Amino acid sequence: MSFNLSHVGVSSPDFDLSLKEIRLKYLDTFENVTLLEMIGPQTIRNLINMDRVRGELDLTVRIGTENLPLTVHMEIENLDAAFSILLAVNKDVLGNIELRQLLFRENILRCVFSSMPEVVVTELDLSAARVVSFGVSGLGEYEQILEEITDVVLLKYGERVARLMKPFFGTTIRAVLNNWFGYMVRERFDDSCPVSSLSAKDGAFVDFRELLLSEADARSFGGFGTNEYGDLFRWVLEIVKENFCKLVTAMFQRQLYIINIFFFLSFKTQWILTKERVFLT
Repeated sequence: MSFNLSHVGVSSPDFDLSLKEIRLKYLDTFENVTLLEMIGPQTIRNLINMDRVRGELDLTVRIGTENLPLTVHMEIENLDAAFSILLAVNKDVLGNIELRQLLFRENILRCVFSSMPEVVVTELDLSAARVVSFGVSGLGEYEQILEEITDVVLLKYGERVARLMKPFFGTTIRAVLNNWFGYMVRERFDDSCPVSSLSAKDGAFVDFRELLLSEADARSFGGFGTNEYGDLFRWVLEIVKENFCKLVTAMFQRQLYIINIFFFLSFKTQWILTKERVFLT
């Protein structure tokens, strides 16, 4: 599963850090998932337990005039994560947001945050039994050196490194997230939600070519390719196709493999019993 983070980063005259994309793998190892648990009037809690997870983060660092594209990857075992967030939602503002205003992905955060005068991460608890691997790609000649050093460190201190994740995420990363949410609410979006140019027409039906296909593909299937429905539904469809369909296929193949073994063993057992009965006769 992948998430686009192109709108997240920090900038200064001599230094830029721009996040690009985060990818999560081994999502079929969930042991327990509890989502949207209400623990307060405006606070929700989410719990996730996984046997194994691997994360990859693409980012770009600019130092002076030099741009350095990097990929950071980490794999951990027995992940326990808890995430609680306070969402103070203005019901009047939220009720005035129309679906057509959310058809473009670039408007979603702006519209959602326009209805939230306060967003606070109250809990970010991330712990793991062991860090299996950690590395950074894109460092050129230093990449191999860093990999060898981290392999030695994790081999000997992998469990200790994992224990450091709890205070790091609970304090440092939580503070970063709260600063970012504060910026998004107070400064970037300025209580505004863009008005959509999509107009309702009496008797008009949704054209699924325009809704789910790219502009070029919509035209090839006889549509106008005007992108009038935005890119939200196309984006959701791509996520489903690229992630969940593959996950379901992998799980189905695993179940099919187990069924095949069951039938093979059943047939083998029946054949042995039949052979023994013939021999005794």
